[in-house]
Amino acid sequence: MIKVDSGTGLALLVVRDGDTGKEVEQYPSRQVVEEYKRNIPTAIDHPQASSARAPAAEDVKAPPAPVSAAPSAPAPAAAPAPTGGSIKI
Repeated sequence: MIKVDSGTGLALLVVRDGDTGKEVEQYPSRQVVEEYKRNIPTAIDHPQASSARAPAAEDVKAPPAPVSAAPSAPAPAAAPAPTGGSIKI
């Protein structure tokens, strides 16, 4: 069964005994949930994270504009192969 811990908002996977219905195991463990409760960030720790303000213009990051490739020049025509005659090297 999955339940949500009301103190932390964490989703918990709870395993129950099929015969008794008693909780046998929990993931994350109760110890982990208790540790999380002791270390939940407060509004004093992170004032911006808990405020419901709209982001300022400098907070908004726009994705970079796509860069299009420059038009490529047509490939130069191949030079014609020499015909007849002799070539001095």
